[in-house]
Amino acid sequence: MFGFGRRKSTDARGSVPGPDASAVPDAPVAQPAPTESAEQVVPGPVEAPLAANALQLVAAGAGLTALCTGTTVWLHSGALGLGELDLVDIDLRVEVGGSSQEPLVHDAVMDWYGVLDGMDPLDVQRLVNGWNDRFVGPRVYSWRDGQGHLRIRGEIVMTWWRGHTVAQVDDFLRVVVSAALNLSEWLEEQWPSVDRLTPETVPPENGVALTGDDRGLEETERLAAQFVTPGNPFGLLKAETAPVTADRIADLFAARSGQRSQVSDDGVLRIRWGEPAVDIAVHDAVLTISSGAEVMVADPEQIPDSLLEVTWKWSTNRAGAVAVVHREQNGPTFLVYALHQFVGMGMSDGQLAMTASRTCELVADCMLELAGEITGGR
Repeated sequence: MFGFGRRKSTDARGSVPGPDASAVPDAPVAQPAPTESAEQVVPGPVEAPLAANALQLVAAGAGLTALCTGTTVWLHSGALGLGELDLVDIDLRVEVGGSSQEPLVHDAVMDWYGVLDGMDPLDVQRLVNGWNDRFVGPRVYSWRDGQGHLRIRGEIVMTWWRGHTVAQVDDFLRVVVSAALNLSEWLEEQWPSVDRLTPETVPPENGVALTGDDRGLEETERLAAQFVTPGNPFGLLKAETAPVTADRIADLFAARSGQRSQVSDDGVLRIRWGEPAVDIAVHDAVLTISSGAEVMVADPEQIPDSLLEVTWKWSTNRAGAVAVVHREQNGPTFLVYALHQFVGMGMSDGQLAMTASRTCELVADCMLELAGEITGGR
């Protein structure tokens, strides 16, 4: 039922800035997307729960059993007996957020039961960095719960700047489940014998569950028609979407700046967003917006502890971006900051322009701060 692979494409390595980055100053400077008007963004206090209800309905249409508890939709939980997915000791939920000041966000959280107490957090991060360098989703990081236990969490965060269609949500959910299965297998390979404890975050008992067979997209769209609310970015939209490509993003940016950046032969659009260069690429229905810098290391085979600490810190923000240390085969080492977004069902022009613009802004700003932290502001 869920056939989406989330391994990074080999071609995606082209999105990492290489030694030829000296050519970047010739790239046009991109312009931010226009601010949404008050007439376009009108979510009220009940919109996030309604968006969660819509997500639950689409999940049921895809053949999942989904329990909605306010603004969280649970898809797998041992505490609830939600165990239809072949996930080993992982709770899977989607937290729906946003407000009149913030866009609609789906945060798919994968909490593993394993506890890594007694292990060196930097050794754990070394393995986690390897995962994040190989896979576009979920991003993975270690964290300590309220009892001080060292745990592992996976996340896929999707920000819907202009709402979403039923098809886009259906695709997102299938990606999430596929990625969670991939993560579950990897975790059991890395730490098969560690102690297991139920995560602290468990579903309340007053949720409402929906389930069903995989009806297919057309039938799910019919069932979800009640949630289609034109003009409200917290509702389901009925919109024309087109495949997301780097060339299409270049055209959208050119419409605002008056100057079009060229897409390279390996499919990468490179622009300047303020100070750092930002690379935009689409591979295997994944939009990756990244920025990076070469780092000098004494031993190319060994990542310094200081860089591991940085990658951990910068892989836990709310937007879902990830920091990785990436080494080219027999080549230089890069520190890369990237946000991967799953766009298998395409986007409208409005969705894509806002998503690309805001993501470039986030990646550029964070890369500047990250670089400043490493160099001490030099």
